[in-house]
Amino acid sequence: MNRKDYIDKIAKYLARFVEEVKSYNDMNLYDINIHSENALIPILNAVFDIKLENANSSHKKNYPSVDLIDDANKVAFQVTSTASLEKVKNTLQKFGENNLQAKYETLYVYILTQKEEKYSEKIIKENTPEGFDFNIANHIIDISDLRSRITYIQSLEKLEHIARLCEHEFSDVQIESRNKKFQSGFLKNEPENLHLNFLPIGFPDKMYVADLNLDEELIIENLNQWRVDKGLRKRNSFRTDELLRNAMIAKEVYLQDYILRENKLLTLRDLFDSKDPLFQFVDKGTITEIDPAEYYTSSEVYERNFKNLLRQHLIEKCKSRNMEWVGKKGLLRFRNSKANPNEKKVRWKGKNESTKTAIFKMINKKEGHVICFRSMAFRPSFELIGKDWFLVINPTWSFSNPGGFKPSRFEESYLSGLKRQENNNTVYYQYRFFGYYLAYQDLFTDRYPFIKINRLSPLSFIPKLDDSKWLPPKEFVPKNEHEINLNPDIELSKSLFD
Repeated sequence: MNRKDYIDKIAKYLARFVEEVKSYNDMNLYDINIHSENALIPILNAVFDIKLENANSSHKKNYPSVDLIDDANKVAFQVTSTASLEKVKNTLQKFGENNLQAKYETLYVYILTQKEEKYSEKIIKENTPEGFDFNIANHIIDISDLRSRITYIQSLEKLEHIARLCEHEFSDVQIESRNKKFQSGFLKNEPENLHLNFLPIGFPDKMYVADLNLDEELIIENLNQWRVDKGLRKRNSFRTDELLRNAMIAKEVYLQDYILRENKLLTLRDLFDSKDPLFQFVDKGTITEIDPAEYYTSSEVYERNFKNLLRQHLIEKCKSRNMEWVGKKGLLRFRNSKANPNEKKVRWKGKNESTKTAIFKMINKKEGHVICFRSMAFRPSFELIGKDWFLVINPTWSFSNPGGFKPSRFEESYLSGLKRQENNNTVYYQYRFFGYYLAYQDLFTDRYPFIKINRLSPLSFIPKLDDSKWLPPKEFVPKNEHEINLNPDIELSKSLFD
């Protein structure tokens, strides 16, 4: 065979390999990616003249940001089928966090499928460790870059060697062998659908910013009069948020879906709409329409601002879902009645429409009186993954005194006891409940147009992992008198969702 024949043979088998990876990934079967790391080692060693080994199977530290390493030549590879900018950014961040730039001079991100046509040089540069050489053209590579390097190899002996390696790993015989292995070892087992605590969200394609327009002298006068009436001393100045909040209360406007930055108000509400409650508090001549994506991608500061804005809109949305924001705890919980605190049930829809106790009454088992209320709650955060935004839900509980509002003195003790009492499924079902509850809309629920919560399709894993086979059952033994009154939430089960 001549040089061209070897190159064509290599190109054929590499292309077949890419299609195999895509095929398995499309079926949510990612074991092929682990196999790919080992299959690529001899090929990359031959093409790059290096001596890679698998970082995970060696006796070295398990590095979270690289898969293949060559300590002698100071080269590292991240091998992935995910071609997104977010994946590359995370790799560079973890590479820097683990100070791997001190150990390796070169990092390649090898995309098993196909790299994106364009990556943001600005974001890559911002996340590359200081002084480390990493550029998009040379260090984010895929099959096309591998083929290009191979075409420059002049040695027929080396080309023959690479062709044999590719034929061994990616021939019809090997592909069929792997297919049978997956079918016999995995595909005949029962799959398990897992629901991540990431919920896709939607919001308007426009946001608005405007200067505030407040009668500060009058507001300060009113605030100081209130302080005097309360027996407090007057203040010479107040924060901008205090002034705006006082002006809104005076107009009986109790919205929270905005943020203030540099004396400007930012919101997803249409400030050009004269009927919008916020319209009366801004300078009409300064109202500006902004593309949200242009805003939150312009800097890390603006991305944090946008996350805060999303949180405020979520808080406003949750008001109509009988939930309230507990700022000191950073969580949203079901709201009790101040006039008549009591247990509360809410309507929701999983597999079918149902009701769920959202606020439990805790009774002293010895004396029979109410000692506190236990509200279902979650801590929200927002993450931008690629071009999509997600609400991250971390379920928890909020304990309030018998009045139903102020925190219970024994909240920490109760939480500690519940954590020891609850198992994986308990928390898992609570998350899924919140996902369904926030996305659920019926005729009696006020529609909030500025943020939409969607349900995420489950990820299918094969084989199914039976928790009972590896996770020991929890045995709850109360450690103090407060924990004696704790009862687990057993209202949620798999049958309500699937």
